[in-house]
Order: sequence, then structure tokens, then C-alpha cells
Amino acid sequence: MKQGVLANTRVRLLLSKGHSCY
Repeated sequence: MKQGVLANTRVRLLLSKGHSCY
């Protein structure tokens, strides 16, 4: 479960970075 949470946080960070880039 911890791995899933970490993955979610990473995905959110990547998405946030992508949105900021756009």
C-alpha cells in the first residue's frame, strides 16, 4: 500500500510539473 501512495504522489508531482510547463 505504501508503494501505491508513493506512486500517487509521484504521479501528482509529474502532473503538476507538466501543467506548470504548459
